[in-house]
Order: sequence, then C-alpha cells, then structure tokens
Amino acid sequence: MPSPPRPPQAYAATATGPGKPPPGYVHEKSFHGVASACRAAGTAGVEDGRWTAYFCYQALPFTPFQELYVKR
Repeated sequence: MPSPPRPPQAYAATATGPGKPPPGYVHEKSFHGVASACRAAGTAGVEDGRWTAYFCYQALPFTPFQELYVKR
C-alpha cells in the first residue's frame, strides 16, 4: 500500500548577517516586519497553498525586522 501524501513543509529559520536563503527560495515582495509576523505570514501562505515552505531571514544585525523568502 502506498504511503499517504505528506503535507507541505512549513518552517521558519532565522539568520543574521549577510547571506542567502536556501536554494530554491525567492523573496516575497511584501513587508512582514518582526519575526512573529514573518512566521505568521509564512505559515498562512503554506496553509493557503501559495508556497510549500518559507524562510524568515534577518538581513541586518541589530534590527528586529525579518524578510520572508518562500519556496513555490
């Protein structure tokens, strides 16, 4: 009997300093602010089927703001 389909992968990760999101992720062009807002937007996008996974990235040190990257 085949395995049941797996649900989309949803997770958030943060990083500081310069760098790149994991391969296959693209920047979501809307602003989400702090980490909790980024995670909420990322999770909502997975639940709505707009993307399969997300990554919240702290682009600049000493700031609470996160950027949302998604995997379609």
